[in-house]
Order: sequence, then C-alpha cells, then structure tokens
Amino acid sequence: MKTNRQRTRYAQHASPRCMHGAKTKPADRGDYTVCAAKRPLRSLLLVLAILTWMLAPSGAAGQQVTIQMNLPPPGTLNPEDVMEIISFNNVTPNTLHVTMMVTVGEWDQELVFSGTSSVFSLPPGVSVPDYTAFEPVEVEYVDPVIEDYVIQTNNMPGGEYVICVTLLEAETGLEVGYNCVSHTVFHPSAPMLVFP
Repeated sequence: MKTNRQRTRYAQHASPRCMHGAKTKPADRGDYTVCAAKRPLRSLLLVLAILTWMLAPSGAAGQQVTIQMNLPPPGTLNPEDVMEIISFNNVTPNTLHVTMMVTVGEWDQELVFSGTSSVFSLPPGVSVPDYTAFEPVEVEYVDPVIEDYVIQTNNMPGGEYVICVTLLEAETGLEVGYNCVSHTVFHPSAPMLVFP
C-alpha cells in the first residue's frame, strides 16, 4: 500500500510533459522512466514486426505461387479429382515450369493418397490449367482397400482429411508454392422409419 509520501513522489513524476512522450527522472533514483504514451507505438511496432516475419516467404525460392483449392462441399472427396479443382497465382513476372504433388492424409497425419503431375507451365498471374496439362499423373494409394473403396464409390471413406498441394520448380526441385486444407468426408445413413 502506498504511503502519502510515495503518492506525492509519483504525482511529481507524472508531469504534463510526460503525457507527450517525454522522459521524466525520478527524484529518488538515477534511471529514467518512459511514459505510457510511448507504449502503444512500441506495441504496434512489435506487432508489425511479428506479422512481417510470419508473412514473409519461407524457403530459398519463397512463395512464388499461391495455391487455391476449390473443394467440394463437406461430405465428398475423390482424391483423383483434387487436381481439377486447383487454381494458381504466379506472382513472379516469369513463366514457371513446375511439377505438382498432391497428398491426402488422415487427420492423424497418416498418408492415404499421393499424386504427382508431369511438368507443366504456369504463366504470370492467375491460371486454372486443364487436367490434361498435368498428364500423365502418377497416382498411388497407400492402402489397396481404400483404393478399391474409392473406385467403387467415387468417394473417400468417412473421416477428417488434410489435403496438401506442393509445387516444385522442375529444374531445381525447389518449392515455389504450398498449401494445405482440411476436409471432412461423411456418409449419411439411410433414412429409418421411426413410427409406423
């Protein structure tokens, strides 16, 4: 609890100059106290520095291409159709020659499916290549039981999945784009008669 003497000292240091960001020197100590008016600016600069660091491109090549996946509504997913629902934004002024790798994994990180395209070109700006641009596509299911299920139903088994798309520069193998999204697949049960 502050005594009257401590309150008087505190009041002496809270001068009007301090309200404009000036420094005041306490009478009983040799250090300087920074006014609260400067703290919001420092906080803002710290937040901006953190955001800049978080949004900066990663890797040597950086994110030269942003990837957008236009997934079907929750409930359905055929992994082989993923390559048909992707759009790219090449933010560089050059045409890039890339290969695309698509992986589908369960929420617990277990890989279910992977597909790799052939080399294709991405001009500057937004593009939605036709599926034929990716051909031939190498497709691999980790579990043949899931592959049979997808062939028969044209859908994945119910569950939570993570779909990731990686673009690699064809000549160097460096990553130029990456994006992951989650997707839920469920199969509604058949209607049941509750009351005759």
